[in-house]
Amino acid sequence: MPNASPPLHYGDQPQQFGLLPYQPASTMPYAPLGRDNGRGVSARADGAVFAVAVLALVGLISGNGLGPVLVVIYWGAWLVYGLCHPRLLLMPMHYLLPWLFPIWSLSTTFWSIDPIATVRVTLELMLSTYVALLMANAMTMRGILLSLWAALAISVMAGIIFNKDQVIYATNTAVFTGFFGSKNTFGMFGGLLLITSVAILLDSAERRGIRFVALVLSFASVGVLMSAHSSDATTATIAATLLVIGGSVFARLAPEHRLAWALAGGLCAALGLILILSDWNAAINQALEITGKDSTLTGRVYLWSRAQDIIAAHPYTGVGNQAFWQQGNLDAEGMWAYLKISSRTGITMHSLYYETMLNTGLIGFVIIAGTIVLTGLIATTSYLARAGAWATASVALVAFFAMRAFLETEFLSPFILGSVLFPLIYASAWKNIDTWRIQRLQPDTPDEMVDWPPCGLDALSPRA
Repeated sequence: MPNASPPLHYGDQPQQFGLLPYQPASTMPYAPLGRDNGRGVSARADGAVFAVAVLALVGLISGNGLGPVLVVIYWGAWLVYGLCHPRLLLMPMHYLLPWLFPIWSLSTTFWSIDPIATVRVTLELMLSTYVALLMANAMTMRGILLSLWAALAISVMAGIIFNKDQVIYATNTAVFTGFFGSKNTFGMFGGLLLITSVAILLDSAERRGIRFVALVLSFASVGVLMSAHSSDATTATIAATLLVIGGSVFARLAPEHRLAWALAGGLCAALGLILILSDWNAAINQALEITGKDSTLTGRVYLWSRAQDIIAAHPYTGVGNQAFWQQGNLDAEGMWAYLKISSRTGITMHSLYYETMLNTGLIGFVIIAGTIVLTGLIATTSYLARAGAWATASVALVAFFAMRAFLETEFLSPFILGSVLFPLIYASAWKNIDTWRIQRLQPDTPDEMVDWPPCGLDALSPRA
């Protein structure tokens, strides 16, 4: 008879030798996808929350190529779900860190060179942040990972089917852009699909059929990365995938042993970062030589030199969030003319540092950098306390976006996946840490019955 005990979560219970016993996935019941929102967790509730999550994320991802109007699907699906479960609606307000940058962005309206654009983008960013936190509180760790993976799979496969080739004239190379119109965007989503697929594939507690599909999608995502010829997406994906593999191996260790390995890995990463920053120009040039890129990064060096002059005039506050790249701004018009961009849209500084400093100043950059670092620390703490597939993938996803920040911008727009994933990772990591803490006091408490934000142990009793 199959074992009726709750599914094994690495790190939930101490082991004498630091190695947790292996338990085949076929003998374990599967964790639900949704959390208890006052009506209990059932198969119907699981199906509903999973459908909402996948639909919302597909709208968000597809909006990068088919128009931001599809982001309304992401907002609308979760807001309707929240109205059906009113106790969820106030939970996103219990968090502080994810709201710091949207609040500062709204403050820049007072000196923005385009106040209307700043207000519009800020309100959209606030709504996207709110919905991401709503999703984190409505779903379990397994549900978040599976819904993100399914949405990426649908979007990437649709991109392959409706692909539009683009020729890079500098190298006369044909690249895949999917329906996103950008090889870097298509490569990014292919990389994220590989990261989530490997996390699911290495999760022994997941269904075998799902793990087999994850294996197939892993090979497909590698093909997408190779066809997109996006060097930054490929490099970040390789590093993040190695983190997932290493994290899945170390997940069988007790928390104190995982901590030792995490400290060793963090020290090696810090030393590598110091070496790179000590001779940044040489490191960039060498990376470009290896990948066969143009040394001017297709105009990025020119953009950065112009950005330095503009930042010097507004060093602490910037010109207003998303106010610079607006038609009618003479500095932006000059850059579009220099780069021969007739549409006068669809471009950034291709550097989180320059884009953030330009729009929100040094204060905004400190908030963004602090958000990335603190989210990474919270995600790592969640993994060390209670390792699992999503906890492992969360650390890798933070590293993925942090590495891309040198040449891309992922956090300033409400329509970019990074702006949604960071609040989602932050909230779900805290939820995982709190679940670990409560289950140490009441080991038999199911994950979905742990209230968040914590309301005391009396909140663990089943609800009618």
